[in-house]
Amino acid sequence: MRYSLLFIFLLLTISLKALPGDEPPSPKHMGIHEPRLSAQQVLQLMLDDLKRHHSEDNWLTVSAAQWNQPLSAMQAIYSLLKENEASGQPIITEFDGRKAIIGFGKTRSLEFNKTNDRWELNIAPERRDRKPATVEAQRVAEENQSMIEEGYSAGKTFREVPLNAEYQIPILTRGVTEIHLNRTLFGAPEKSVGYYAARYSKQPPYVQARYLQVVLDPVWNRLVYGNLGRWIKSYDDLLGPAAIAVDPNGRFYIGEQGRQRITVLTMPSDDSDGELSFAFSIDGITSPSAIAHHNNQTPFNPGDDILYVADGVDGVIYKFAVDENGGQLLTTFEGFESPSSLLCGMSFGNNNRLIYVVDQIGKRLQVLEDDGGELTPLKTVYASPNQYFSDIQGDYFGNVYLSEQINSRLYKFSPKLELLDIEEGSSYQGLTSIHIPFGKVTIEGEGTFWVGYDQLLALERWSQNSGVQRRQLSLAVKNFKLLTRPDSPTIVNQFLLTDVGEVSVSIESEQRMEIRHLPSVWMNSGSGEYLWDRRDEEGEQVPPGYYRYRFEAKSPYNETITPLNVSFYLPLYYWQDCGSTVAANDRFRIQGEACGTGESPEETGIIHPDKVIYRFVGLSPERQYELAVQGYSGDGIKRQQRIIVNGEDFGVIKGNGSSKRPDFWRIPTSVFQDGVLTVAVENVNEGDAAVSQIWLKEVGSSIEVQQLFEDRNQIGQFVLEQNYPNPFNPSTTIQYQVLEAAPLRLEIFNLLGQRIQTMVDGYHARGTYTIHWDGRDAQGNSVASGIYFYRLQSKNSVLTKRMLLLR
Repeated sequence: MRYSLLFIFLLLTISLKALPGDEPPSPKHMGIHEPRLSAQQVLQLMLDDLKRHHSEDNWLTVSAAQWNQPLSAMQAIYSLLKENEASGQPIITEFDGRKAIIGFGKTRSLEFNKTNDRWELNIAPERRDRKPATVEAQRVAEENQSMIEEGYSAGKTFREVPLNAEYQIPILTRGVTEIHLNRTLFGAPEKSVGYYAARYSKQPPYVQARYLQVVLDPVWNRLVYGNLGRWIKSYDDLLGPAAIAVDPNGRFYIGEQGRQRITVLTMPSDDSDGELSFAFSIDGITSPSAIAHHNNQTPFNPGDDILYVADGVDGVIYKFAVDENGGQLLTTFEGFESPSSLLCGMSFGNNNRLIYVVDQIGKRLQVLEDDGGELTPLKTVYASPNQYFSDIQGDYFGNVYLSEQINSRLYKFSPKLELLDIEEGSSYQGLTSIHIPFGKVTIEGEGTFWVGYDQLLALERWSQNSGVQRRQLSLAVKNFKLLTRPDSPTIVNQFLLTDVGEVSVSIESEQRMEIRHLPSVWMNSGSGEYLWDRRDEEGEQVPPGYYRYRFEAKSPYNETITPLNVSFYLPLYYWQDCGSTVAANDRFRIQGEACGTGESPEETGIIHPDKVIYRFVGLSPERQYELAVQGYSGDGIKRQQRIIVNGEDFGVIKGNGSSKRPDFWRIPTSVFQDGVLTVAVENVNEGDAAVSQIWLKEVGSSIEVQQLFEDRNQIGQFVLEQNYPNPFNPSTTIQYQVLEAAPLRLEIFNLLGQRIQTMVDGYHARGTYTIHWDGRDAQGNSVASGIYFYRLQSKNSVLTKRMLLLR
């Protein structure tokens, strides 16, 4: 019996490492992690949400509901962010844990106060019309899948972990229970919830933990529940159980379709070996198909909770006020066809105003706002004809998880229903429901917290080969790109985070010397971006060349880091704010004196009675450049000035003090064969020459991003070596090693990303392979001198290296 209990608890507990009779270990010892973010980091995440460029018309309404803020407060913050967008990140200038002053630009600030673990900006609520935004699920589920696979990626959103590593049980199935228990254990385990509680003390016992897992079995009209490694019991007085929910105080709500009611069960909080007992019922519900508990932002006050109950037959959602003694109907929301799953939005342990509903007949997932009077639709995701949405769950940060039964897919969305990732393929068989556990954590000297864990239980069709699987929620980076902006020095790093994470970025030279470390910032799940102004730690403008971009995203659960590193070519872009008091902005001046005062570039300049001269170095004759010069007229003089580049006349500009950028001139390659560009500005008429700004940029060059893998030359099932010789003329050798038999393709590309030659494309057995390239394309023509890339690719892995052909 002792051995059998171990296997039973493989289902009832996420991980089993304690033997029956032992005290349960702490969650971390079980591989279960909860996030711990400071109040300052939570505030930073709210600001990050408002800084993003959302496409929906009513995204600000969704944000207000998500963060439990008045709409007018969010509008005020957003307006300041837009007004001071050019000033960079908002700065927390004062912080004491209960009050924070956020600076926007140089002169504007807002004061936030913390009330009931929630940051508030004290602005009176203002009612605004809302525009429902509709997104078809086929586009979200299929076309957007290709979207999140664009660019580079790293990490995994869902990590497969065994239900029990010690006993090598990856999945609990009917076959496993028949072998080890000589019985099937369940008729059909369709729903599961967990109630975890842990107390950390400074004196022995240091950890006291309770892990109660409950599984609903509608076929056998019962629920099975147990405490880790200690006991297993069942509650059999049920008729047609179809839905289940649990609150932070350990009350279990069971939807009984056979009795048309909600049955509420409780367990003594001071008795770890107690039994579930009947507390009360909420009657008069035709077909309770889904239940969602709302903690009303006070998780441990059982007297002010809200319960949402979906009636799948009547097509309504009931809202009840519940306490220790019963439930009272507050309102009935109509307009649904057959609501089958409910979720109350979450924000750092507190429920917010967002309600998510799966409507099976309507084949849709909706997010709505409960504003106290009605449920207002904010966004809808429709299922395609071959999809069947079955269950939704939420995590600590409000991300939404959706199971799709026909195709056995698991979707993850942001709180605003932006698609983050999909787990599909042969991972699941008949995925019916999912569960993400929450728990009550008490830390002596700090307080009590309602936290979500980094675990997900997936319940499948109960069969010989399927049943219950476990996933660890993790952080992946997808759709990673580096882009240049037209006529701007800014390098834009676009990416998608599949969870909340702390993002840090550093830029290194090709010799791996760090030249800039950008400030770390906490970011929400979804599409985001990071900006680099091409400057080093001293503020100097970085010259063109090859660099390394190191991106790291740290998970809030267990502080694991997902790195994504790329090499890239940085095209030349120099901007000179002539006469600036910041030396780095006027680095290339050779002749002239500063004139004018003011903060904007147009208000300052460089003046000289003969010529203003600037000299730029490091240009490559193999690349193309353009130049623009803006004259200075802050002294009221409208000048006509001639631009001379390396002795050649480029034309005349008129200085009028306008903030509009002048046109660019293309510079012929013959002008800068030695890599030096001297720009002289002289007055056509009598008088001083004066310049306000100069731009020099490289054109026609791509940023040439290539992902780097720090395990030297190896990724997945193959190793790719550097070609030799390198540089080469006329031929070179490429060697690679196959560690696992697989189809592989080896291709050669030019700098524009155009495929020059496919060297290998086919199945490879294990072994070492050598390929020779003679510098010709697929048509047999000799290619020009320059940089080329060779890429070795399998179904799941890719490695790319650079080589140089010099003829």
